[in-house]
Amino acid sequence: MAGAALAIGGLPGYKHALRRAHRSGLNVRFQTIDPRRPETVPKLKSKSGAKKRFRATAGGKVRANHAFKRHNLRKRSTKMKRSTRRGFILSKSDSEIVKKFLPYL
Repeated sequence: MAGAALAIGGLPGYKHALRRAHRSGLNVRFQTIDPRRPETVPKLKSKSGAKKRFRATAGGKVRANHAFKRHNLRKRSTKMKRSTRRGFILSKSDSEIVKKFLPYL
């Protein structure tokens, strides 16, 4: 039923369909219908915070940066500062969550 509501992008009742989609938890953005391409599919939105924090490797895994590297570095050990220079690969369960936030990753 939600798919039928999403297909009416630029038609008069689109605000109602958008409200229903938002209430059901879908994260969509409506576009105006182009007469040259009548079957436009709504784009999925990405979480803007996740775009800044994660990126994909060539193998499809998710990379992230280490935490606790912004300030108060005097009290951190040299080993900790050295080991957090490079990013790390997220675990499988965490990467599944991030991939929901970034559908086009």
